Amino acid sequence: MIPIHICEDDQRMLDFLRKKITDICTFEEYDFEVTLAATQPEKLLNKLSANPTQGIYFLDVELQDEKLNGFELGKQIRQLDTRGFIVYITTHTELLSETFKYRVEAMDYITKDDSQHLLERIALSLAEINNRCKQDRRAEKEFFSVQRMNDSSYVPLAEIIYFETSAKKHVLNLVTEEAFIEFYGKLADIQEQLGEKFIRTHRSYLVNCDYIAGIVKKEKLVQLTNGNTVLLSRNKINDVNIRLSEQKGGA
Repeated sequence: MIPIHICEDDQRMLDFLRKKITDICTFEEYDFEVTLAATQPEKLLNKLSANPTQGIYFLDVELQDEKLNGFELGKQIRQLDTRGFIVYITTHTELLSETFKYRVEAMDYITKDDSQHLLERIALSLAEINNRCKQDRRAEKEFFSVQRMNDSSYVPLAEIIYFETSAKKHVLNLVTEEAFIEFYGKLADIQEQLGEKFIRTHRSYLVNCDYIAGIVKKEKLVQLTNGNTVLLSRNKINDVNIRLSEQKGGA
């Protein structure tokens, strides 16, 4: 599920956008959900800072905030969510050039003047976002996309040995033979994304099945093909043994 965030300082318009966007997502069965609708940009930034993840953002340009207008808000969102989809909603079309000034890379710029036109453009934006997400999921079958604040990279799935939780809050480590990459994320989300090719051996480890050589039951460890080990929970021993049997049977 991809969260939708709306920031609009007119409460009436905010309520209108929240309802209509929710209605469109429900009708079209998009895997999107409005998780935040706020009049204050700080609320959006605080939520995103606490849990950085790819999202969809519908932002008013003329926010009545002393520090943040819609473009400055978009710039800060982009630092936290490099893959997010930003759509601006405004009454001033002449401000369009400001998106280039702030380097926000907005997906669309919609005027509020005509409510029917507004809803049509919102629906088109959501449809385009849905298509892009489907394409991303297809591309991620062979590569894992690592998103960080200032850049993104693609790691071949075949080279990933395991993911592990970090001592840092909300941070994971991706481990290959040649690299150790830190990024924000959750093991449960990655496990769902990558499917059966990876197995959870412990609450802190998600391991590529191709790199599992065996288990050391007494020490509760998984032996990897490169000679290293990762932790193994007692309730995961049977799952790992089943995977090992399947691999031997398919060899």
